[in-house]
Amino acid sequence: ANAAFFPGPCCVLCDVMMPETSGLELQTQLALHDDTPLLLMSGASGASEVANAFRAGAVDFLIKPMAIDVLLNAVAKALQLSTERQRQRQRRTLLAQQLATLTHREREVARRVAQGQTNGNTADDLGIALRTVKLHRQRALEKLGIDNVAELVRVADECGL
Repeated sequence: ANAAFFPGPCCVLCDVMMPETSGLELQTQLALHDDTPLLLMSGASGASEVANAFRAGAVDFLIKPMAIDVLLNAVAKALQLSTERQRQRQRRTLLAQQLATLTHREREVARRVAQGQTNGNTADDLGIALRTVKLHRQRALEKLGIDNVAELVRVADECGL
């Protein structure tokens, strides 16, 4: 279930009752190292096990015996979630790379703009000309591949600018 071995979407399907490690213990161990979607199944679990599994992030808890379409739908849902998580990781990686290209001043100006500070206040606070603030702001937006402040605010929230 490690993306290093298989780069595409993946999920883990396991039984709650396994010989050495329970499915719930495996879920806890996986959560420490990975965000691979987990599907649990059992024929003898109670409501508390099901609730604990969902609280810990299980995508689904299947009760055996199950119809094949129920299993396939659950796997499809988990694979869709895996795809979305991979997209989000790739986006965060790209944004981190783009953020690394900002100069100290561009980053500072972008951070202040994302926090809602005006160009004039930023210029006053940093002791630079308004024209220079606008230049740093424009360069930061270009380097980040965005063209408006709303998108900058989203990037700042997502990446901790």
